[in-house]
Amino acid sequence: MNSKTPISERKPSLVLGSRGCLTAFGAIFLIAGLIASWFTLVRPMWQLSQATSWNDTEATITFSEVKIDRDSEGTTYRPEIRFKYVVNGESFESSNRVFFSWSSSNQSWARKTVERYPVGSKHMCYYDPSQPSFAVLDRDFNWTYCLGSFTLIFVIIGGVIIWIASRQTDRSPSSSTPLGYPPTAAQSSQPSLLPAALASANLNLPWSGQEGPRRLKPELSRWRQFITGFVVAVFWNSISWFMLVIVIRENGIISIGTLFLSVFVLIGAGLVLIVLHQFLALFNPDISIAISNAVVEPGSSVDVAWETIGNTRRIRELTIDLIGNEIANYTRGTKHYTDHAEFFRLNIVRTTDPGAMEFGSETIDLPLNAIHSFSGQRNKIEWSFQIHGDIRMWPDVTAKYPFFVKPRSLNGETA
Repeated sequence: MNSKTPISERKPSLVLGSRGCLTAFGAIFLIAGLIASWFTLVRPMWQLSQATSWNDTEATITFSEVKIDRDSEGTTYRPEIRFKYVVNGESFESSNRVFFSWSSSNQSWARKTVERYPVGSKHMCYYDPSQPSFAVLDRDFNWTYCLGSFTLIFVIIGGVIIWIASRQTDRSPSSSTPLGYPPTAAQSSQPSLLPAALASANLNLPWSGQEGPRRLKPELSRWRQFITGFVVAVFWNSISWFMLVIVIRENGIISIGTLFLSVFVLIGAGLVLIVLHQFLALFNPDISIAISNAVVEPGSSVDVAWETIGNTRRIRELTIDLIGNEIANYTRGTKHYTDHAEFFRLNIVRTTDPGAMEFGSETIDLPLNAIHSFSGQRNKIEWSFQIHGDIRMWPDVTAKYPFFVKPRSLNGETA
């Protein structure tokens, strides 16, 4: 067994920022992303879908030039086209070539667009019957309309930051009693009053209905990890690669936009490697854990059995540990901290024998002073069996099986 200094008595190791700052920071990303998405993606795509039923009429090009924009980041070019058309005897003028226009550092693209619409030439335009003053020359879909999907990344980042902030708290550690594990000798010699307090509060205890022998469920299945990673990787890479291809077509391989998007492409490549690792892990031997009682009490014994389905000879060494872990979230000043600490570890099995890996069982004794499972707003005590199977030149077998430790009995009663 390993006992270590409790988190509440340590110096913080991970700075995240206060709840209010995180929320404000995430809101900036979210609002900016929503506004940008509306103008660059949602509204153009909506107008594009509505234009399929618009009326058409002949238009005359009155202005057609390449506009040059210069700033500190360089020079960009955009085609500027204006045209006149008549609806029900009334004359209108518009400058909407498409629903979503943009500038590019590729001058030849802008010049070719202008050459398609020389001054005085006749073209069909499409106008909104309910608003004839709004017309467009080209209502066909092209992939450049999807450039605005890049702004969704900011919406996602903002939403994730706000979600993380919602799970934090602004209360300082001085407003609560530290966990204080492990207890002192005087504390461990006294019966716990927590069971009676929990019973009187009529709480829905996390271990309710979990008592008795059972096969434990992994905290996160391999398929769930793979599917989640696959969806994230596909979403990320589809946007980043599409944007990169568009920018290369317009600006060439060497440009500021290409260098910027290359960072997102590299991140996407890392996600692909993670998904590949998770996919290969699907073919690993499957190790399951069964326990004589899924809810144990400090000072009691419990039988633990393991079973491996698959080729155990692929595993060089199998290790199964019982681990107690403490997670604490607290605030000091304007900074928020999240710390993890392993306060208990008991090795159940460590073997290189394929036969012992295939099936085995052990009886373990939980210490009398073991702290019970707990999940609060800012603190958490979790117990689990953690498996690690070392496989050469292949993803290792890893699994985490949570189980519960309930408070000690008081006068023959348990929580």
